[in-house]
Amino acid sequence: MAEAITYKGRILNPISPNEFEDIIDGAIIVQNGKIVRYGRFNDINARGTLVDFGDKIVIPGMIDTHVHLPQYDMVAMDGYELLDWLSHYIFPAEKRFESPKVAQEAARRFFEDMQANGTTTACIYNTVHKDATERAFEEAERSGLRVFMGKVMMDQNCPDFLREKTSESLETSELLCKAWHGKDGGRLNYVFTPRFAPTCSRELMKGASKLAKKHSAYIQTHLSENRGELNLVKTLFPESKNYTDVYEKAGLLTPRTIMAHCIYLDEPELLILKNYSTKISHCPSSNFFLKSGIFDIGKITAAGLDVGLGSDVGGGPNLSLFREMANASNMSKVNYILSRGNSKVIDPTFAFYLATLGGAKVLGIENVVGNFSPGKEADFVVVDGAAIDPLRSNRKRTGNEILSQMIHRASEETVIATYVRGTRVYQK
Repeated sequence: MAEAITYKGRILNPISPNEFEDIIDGAIIVQNGKIVRYGRFNDINARGTLVDFGDKIVIPGMIDTHVHLPQYDMVAMDGYELLDWLSHYIFPAEKRFESPKVAQEAARRFFEDMQANGTTTACIYNTVHKDATERAFEEAERSGLRVFMGKVMMDQNCPDFLREKTSESLETSELLCKAWHGKDGGRLNYVFTPRFAPTCSRELMKGASKLAKKHSAYIQTHLSENRGELNLVKTLFPESKNYTDVYEKAGLLTPRTIMAHCIYLDEPELLILKNYSTKISHCPSSNFFLKSGIFDIGKITAAGLDVGLGSDVGGGPNLSLFREMANASNMSKVNYILSRGNSKVIDPTFAFYLATLGGAKVLGIENVVGNFSPGKEADFVVVDGAAIDPLRSNRKRTGNEILSQMIHRASEETVIATYVRGTRVYQK
């Protein structure tokens, strides 16, 4: 059994969408990669090696529920809406991943920057290329991060240089799943990834559903992101009642399915998603950047759906979940103004939950990570609170004040260290 380590600092610990703990002079005892105990330093009988972070803030590792690794090099390319942006920037960028060397180098940088941003878990899209996805998994394994990832699947309505044969897409996806799903005690997992309905035949979507069920794997795709996309889906699938119905008919709605965006869903669609316990990734930065629309968090949570945050790089212009928390809050305020006060506002407590425990619920790992409950694996981030406070000290701030400043002012520069399973994977 490994020696215990006690980490001391100011702990912010999410409990629910409405509650978090603020523990001044707090501490977490970690042994064998798991949390043994947490609380006030003077109360928990600290043992083993002491790592003292002083007044720095210790938070659970942040969870990105929707991000595109091969799009990272094309972040912040403004000027288009979704469909034109894909054609102009993204599909050509993804073509470069025909080269395993390009793919490996890009994956290494991506995971390094994810570590530096304090993201410990991510649900990731790769390209259609099997070798590129293999290289990305190899880099994910080396990085120490908790990664859910899959090869994108596309067999129609996309450039010829990315279009797959349906049978080959299914076959290579299954091979990758067999190689990587559940590896390293569940740190690495496979996600079947039909890009979105317009680029996937019914046969491909149904095949992905069957394979995910066969291997108890995950599914991820996009739903109701952009008005142009909605019109295209109506044209391509005229027999379906709505966009969600396309996926329901294909068998893609499951408790292990993550749907990104979900901006324009009507009440019947929300009911369908709830019936299948399908999860939602809210991507506020991308929704702003690509002019896609305003996500109504109140409508989604009132329907009883689990929601996490996604950076959606490269639609979102950076990997920081601090930015996503801030933009989720700001987007909810825009909606509040436009609805004349008749919509839900995401306050700092709720935003913090979405980036941590909420994200864990979306991925079905809330019993493994998401907060500092004893027995969970020790994924956490150390943030320099003094660097985000003009007072240069957080001692005079309440927990609510610190949380608000952290969400609206923190960045990659304020992350001091990132830990996964009690192992430091990044230090500034």
